[in-house]
Amino acid sequence: MASVGLKVHLETCGAYAIAPGFAWVTVSPKWAKLPLAESLARADEVKLIVEAPDSITRWTEAVGGKWVSPNVWLHPEWSRRADPAVLRTITEQVKQVGRLTGRAGRSISPMRPMPWTPAPVRQPPWVATSARDSEEVDPVRRS
Repeated sequence: MASVGLKVHLETCGAYAIAPGFAWVTVSPKWAKLPLAESLARADEVKLIVEAPDSITRWTEAVGGKWVSPNVWLHPEWSRRADPAVLRTITEQVKQVGRLTGRAGRSISPMRPMPWTPAPVRQPPWVATSARDSEEVDPVRRS
């Protein structure tokens, strides 16, 4: 794809080494196999699934006490998307760390994150900046 001028983006659990050449890397860690430190260091963003009020703390401890990526998405696990305790935890975390490092979101599908808070400082190049742009930029809608 890169040979024809297309940027290649990757979403991975980060449990295995990431090959070079990706324009944007999202690491969405899973408990079954924790992400490698080098995968987290390479990540342009981290998408953290919050399944319980203590998930953010548990994940942060599991990766050594801090997130290297400047962009961390906090998504409620699908079956807990309306759980007030999970939503409150996400909201409080975003308030605590600020909009430059923490973001909350909900996925209406695995491919389509829906931000709850203002856009981050660094967005991937395929994110549309307006509804008009979304038809031109969004590869999911184009297909």
